[in-house]
Amino acid sequence: MKTYLRNALLVALLVVGCTQVYAQGERLGEVNFPVSCNPEAQKLFQRAAALYHSFDWPRVTKAFQSVFEADPQCGMAWWGIALATLDNPFVWPISAKQVADGWSAIEKAKAIGAATQRERDYIAALELFYKDGDRIPHRERALAYEKAMEKIAKAYTNDVEAQAQAHCMKTNDFHRAYEAFANKRKPEFEGD
Repeated sequence: MKTYLRNALLVALLVVGCTQVYAQGERLGEVNFPVSCNPEAQKLFQRAAALYHSFDWPRVTKAFQSVFEADPQCGMAWWGIALATLDNPFVWPISAKQVADGWSAIEKAKAIGAATQRERDYIAALELFYKDGDRIPHRERALAYEKAMEKIAKAYTNDVEAQAQAHCMKTNDFHRAYEAFANKRKPEFEGD
């Protein structure tokens, strides 16, 4: 029941933060995730985040790459690429190549930098998932990322994206999915 309530809250947060838009033949929610990039890159970032929240994994990375192309000084573009590299959390753990690709994107985000503390916090949180991914077990890195997202959600209480990501990581569904994968059994979630 607790997982159901948390999932309902997550959906409510996303509904509050999103409105329907129609662009380029797409029907996506419009995400309100301000970043300190130029106006064109900001518009592209919103679309990329909407694709991410639509679970459109094949197009998310390309969408975040277009943010970088519009503003090469937008470190959050590389954060988005690293986020997309996480892929679908219900098929975790990700491959060694994905970990390496995600780490590379985080390094690029850090090298470019971020203009706000909030953006630096997002990059640092996701860095915890990828750092030493060849040595630290997946679960340990995922839990570190979860805790970092909880801190961000507490620090930025009006940031719908932070609230959504923190709740998503905290639903325990990811934990159950990973445990099922590790034990080679079908995942069981509350409410099934």
